[in-house]
Amino acid sequence: MQIQYNGGRITHVQSDIGLDLIARKLAVEVKPAPKPTPNTTWELCLGAQVDQPPYIKAHCSTCAQIAFCGGETAPAMKFLHCRVVETVPPVTAKQYVKMYRDWKNGKEPRPSSVSPEQREIEQKRIETLKARRIIQI
Repeated sequence: MQIQYNGGRITHVQSDIGLDLIARKLAVEVKPAPKPTPNTTWELCLGAQVDQPPYIKAHCSTCAQIAFCGGETAPAMKFLHCRVVETVPPVTAKQYVKMYRDWKNGKEPRPSSVSPEQREIEQKRIETLKARRIIQI
């Protein structure tokens, strides 16, 4: 047990000694700090590039821990933070399995990073280069 003497010193003592000191009003018991309540956010993310698989991201706003996991075993991910171990929520795991399967089969919808205007400019440039016979496609 942990006690604090009236003089302010905090120390660990055997329970029977601590209770005796508390009964004599020479010390008070120091209660352990309560466990923080974890506040975890789970997120499915696309890989940074097309050839990189999607991944699961976990973030705890209580302790600021972040974890990432990708691949076939990602739904079994364990997230250790705030003195607790959390697993991926079933709904998130199910969505990830579908997302990963689609990525593996090449069906992943991925928005183009090029705007339609920029695409048109590039197509005109390629046509000009073809006309000049600088490139051959």
